[in-house]
Order: sequence, then structure tokens, then C-alpha cells
Amino acid sequence: MRSIPESVRPEKLTDIPFVTSGKVSELYRLQQIGKQRLLLRMFSDRVSVHEIVLPFLIPGKGVALNVIDHFWRARLLGIPHDVVVVGFAIDEYLPEHLRGSPDLWRRARIVIECQPVLAELIYRGYLTGTAFKSYLKNGIVCGQQLRPGLIEWDKIVPYLFSPTTKNKSDGHDDPMTISGFVAKHGRRIMVFAGPVFGRMQSIAAERGLILVDMKIEVGINSSGRIMLIDEAGTPDAARYLVPADFETARSTGARSPSLDKQPIRDYVSEHLGVDADTPLTADVVARVQEHIYPLWLTDETARRYEELCRRLTGMTPMEYLDALKSASL
Repeated sequence: MRSIPESVRPEKLTDIPFVTSGKVSELYRLQQIGKQRLLLRMFSDRVSVHEIVLPFLIPGKGVALNVIDHFWRARLLGIPHDVVVVGFAIDEYLPEHLRGSPDLWRRARIVIECQPVLAELIYRGYLTGTAFKSYLKNGIVCGQQLRPGLIEWDKIVPYLFSPTTKNKSDGHDDPMTISGFVAKHGRRIMVFAGPVFGRMQSIAAERGLILVDMKIEVGINSSGRIMLIDEAGTPDAARYLVPADFETARSTGARSPSLDKQPIRDYVSEHLGVDADTPLTADVVARVQEHIYPLWLTDETARRYEELCRRLTGMTPMEYLDALKSASL
């Protein structure tokens, strides 16, 4: 991950050990309870594109991420994960001077500290994006031969597992074959994560959404247990379309209006010439971070995050949190 521009750099919480800042969240260390080491994770309104943190905020994004992630974890019964509590009940774990903060109730959660598996587990339900580009070359995606004659946006049955490396110094992740992934991380990681995507596709379909693809991240806790970590099914980690938009994209080849930060990706590609394949040199990062972006871009992206929350939960992010009050997972 590249540096965070000063314009969106967070003001750190006081009198609590700071761990790190990611692209969209901050981590703070809490007191250990038994063998479990706990962290406070706080979602921000920052937004990134191609691993570059941009110099503006998306209003309400952090709250939307917190809500959508909670929605999914509450429905993935039987899948161990790192979230302990969300909402008002986080106060039980916080130092006294941080309790009673509406901003923390909305943006933060208590999580179990895990050792992350340094790979992104990407699941694809439809042939598009980089997977389609790879397919056009030789019919192979991440070492897996797909049947001939497929076109972009065709459904992949069963869904495709296409893991990548993570945290490379050049900012880009490289595809891994399944055999390479298993050799490095073990089959039990793949078996653990496999059922998650299929279950989430079914739940999304019940709510009138197509879950096109998503990334899953897992970690190992202090007892050696595999857990779902980071974000589950948020628009920063998954791509959703409504059926009408999906059919238009499939029949016309038009860009898909997915409910995420796609407007920003498109803008950066069209106006700055930067996409997923662009080497992230210092000049490229500076060009993206120093550009003056139009206001409509933040408004449209914020609208898409809230629309996804409404479609999944039936509520706005704030309505969901008000109904939730507090929840242990």
C-alpha cells in the first residue's frame, strides 16, 4: 500500500496503542482477554484505486462498510470469523475515555487479532475483468482450463477460485495456480473459504442482486484456528450488479454499473491513464494523488455504497445501526 495523502490522514485516537493504518481503516490494540488478543478496528471514509489512496473522502463510506460487513457475518453461520462485537457494545472493551462515542459505535468493531494468510482468495461467478482477458489468450484462468466458446459475462459453473499473491512491493498482486496456492498455504485454507462465496451468491440473489466476484481474506488466531478476517462482502471486496444492469452489460458489452467505486476506477483510467496493469511508479502515484477530482465523483460513489446497503439490508446504514443497537457475533 502507498502512503496516505495528508488531506485524508486520520487523527489518531489518544491514550490507546496504535497498530497501523490500512487503505481504509485503522487498528488499535486493546487489553488481552484470556488467550485472545483484541483489536479495535475503525473504518474510515478513505477510498483507494489500484492500491493508491486518493486525496478525498467518500461521505458515509466507513459506516456503510461496517454495516454491510456485519450483515454478512450475521448470515454466515458456522463460519468462524474475527469480529467480537459491533455497535454500542464495543464500549465494554474500550478504555473509559473512548466510551460513549457515536462515531466509534458507527464505524468501529472489536476484532480478534489473527495472523493473516498472505494471499487474496478470489472467487469468480462470471467471466469478466482480468479473468476474461486471461481466457482470451489461451482459455486458461489461473491454471484452470475453461470450456471454449465463452463470452464476457458468461456464468462460470461451478464458480472459479483464482487466488493471488498479496502485499507485493510493486503494488500489484500476481495470479496463483491452485496447486501453487495449496503448496504455499495448505488445502485446509481453500476448503475453509470455498463454501462462503456460494452461500453469499444465494443470499444476494434473494435480495435482487448478482454477486459477480469477491475476495476473501483469512487468518489464523492464537489457537491455530482459521478465521474469516478483514471485510466480508463489502463493496470494497466484492462486485454486485442489479439484474437489469447485468443483462445490459452482457448484451451490449457496456461497462457494468456495479455498486461500488467503479466510477472512480473509470475516471482514473480515462483521465489519468492509470489502470490495474499500470506500474505504480512514484510518478504515477503522485499523478493520481495530486489530481483535482470533480465533486460528482464522490457523490455518485457515496450513492452506490448506500444503495447497496439498502438493497442488502432494506435500510440505510444509519437505520441499520439504530435497529441493531449492539450485536455480538
